[in-house]
Amino acid sequence: MKGECRFPYECNATATIVQCRLRRGPEDSVRMRDRLLVEFAMGGVFLGTTLFVLASAEVGYRWARSRRSGQTEKQEPVGKIAEATLAFFAFLLAFTFGIAEDAYNARRAAMVQEAGAIRLTYLLSGILSSAQRVEIRTVLRQYVDQRLRWDNGVADPLGYSADALLARLWQASAAAGAQHPGEVDVFLTQVTQVVELEHERLMLQEQNRIPVEFWFVVGLLTFLTAFVVGYHSGVAETSRSPALIALAFALAAVIVVIVDLDRPGTGLIEVSEQPMIELRASLSRSAP
Repeated sequence: MKGECRFPYECNATATIVQCRLRRGPEDSVRMRDRLLVEFAMGGVFLGTTLFVLASAEVGYRWARSRRSGQTEKQEPVGKIAEATLAFFAFLLAFTFGIAEDAYNARRAAMVQEAGAIRLTYLLSGILSSAQRVEIRTVLRQYVDQRLRWDNGVADPLGYSADALLARLWQASAAAGAQHPGEVDVFLTQVTQVVELEHERLMLQEQNRIPVEFWFVVGLLTFLTAFVVGYHSGVAETSRSPALIALAFALAAVIVVIVDLDRPGTGLIEVSEQPMIELRASLSRSAP
């Protein structure tokens, strides 16, 4: 049986085995360009956060020295305040990272769940007549291709969008249900789940983000934490410690990871497409 793989794979098919290998094309150039842009953006976030932390600490340090706080203000109470502020900030970062990580894990679980639902729908279509089975399985293969295009940010050909393919799937399934009332209810339920999971995927990808107000609080507490640390150094009348640079790098790295996790589909940390890739290979090997 001769098989064909659409974007982004090129297939060499034998009678029993379909092997998909990556094919370089215009889409690969687009992906490489987009990845470079993302890397520059994440580098900008890292550099901007680092400079923001160092500048905030410098403001605190200079303010303390200009007030000659070392003569009227004791170092120990300011140190306790700095420790408390760092603790609050660490808690906020952990909480924010937890939100981003939960959203990432939800997207990964949705990918696996959707692949499983498509596979089961494909298998259950075997109870239908030959013409209906071929139609539905063809649509499911095309839908898996669309899922991979969507994950890679590639535009769909005319008539092969997710909405169009799901409409064809539902139309063919409804026709099968009308011809065999009560006999294909399990299959129809599974088709409904595929449609619902597509909606859930879009919700997780586009709307499950950290609120802007939350980012404002993170930025404010970042400033206050660095300011207090710098102020404490000024009260102690010490020189600027290189350890502050390490602190700035550490905070910037954590914030970059959180920002990247909060940008599904456009960041460096992406949900693996392997479940869909393996599903397409499996469907290509099966009978239509």
